[in-house]
Amino acid sequence: MDEGFSITFLNNGEAEIVWKLSTQKIELISLYFNKPSHNFVKALRIYRVGNDEFPSRYGSFHEEELLREETSYHYNKFIVGQSYVFEIGIKLDDKKFLPLLRSNLFRIFPEHEISPVRKTREYFKENFTSPAWSERVSTYSLYENHISGWKQ
Repeated sequence: MDEGFSITFLNNGEAEIVWKLSTQKIELISLYFNKPSHNFVKALRIYRVGNDEFPSRYGSFHEEELLREETSYHYNKFIVGQSYVFEIGIKLDDKKFLPLLRSNLFRIFPEHEISPVRKTREYFKENFTSPAWSERVSTYSLYENHISGWKQ
C-alpha cells in the first residue's frame, strides 16, 4: 500500500484502521503553510454517512487527535448496516480540518460483525501515482526536455 487505508474487522463492531500517508504530501502542506510538520495536529475522522452519500448533511463523525507517528487506530463503535468514510488530515484550528487522505465509502455488513476470523479489507482509496509529465510542470510553466537541455 503506497498510500491509503485498510481495515481489519475484529468482532462486534470493532476494527483496526490502518493508513499510510505519503511524506511528500506532508512536506507540501508544511511548505504551503510555512510551518514545520511536527507543529500540525494530526487527526482521524470517521464519518457515519446517511443515504450512502458523502458528504452527507445527515452524517455524523468521530474525531480522534493522533500522535504524529501513529498509523493505526482501534475503533469499536461500527454499526451493522451503516456506511462510513475515513479521513486523515490536520487540524488547522479548533474549527478547520484539512483532509489529506479519504477512504472510499463502505458499508458494514453482518458478516463483519460475527466473523471469528480477522478479515482485512484494502478496498479503500489507492494512491494514484502522478503521471510522468508532472515532473515538468510548475504552476507557471511547462518544461520540455530537449537534447541540448531543458527549454522553457
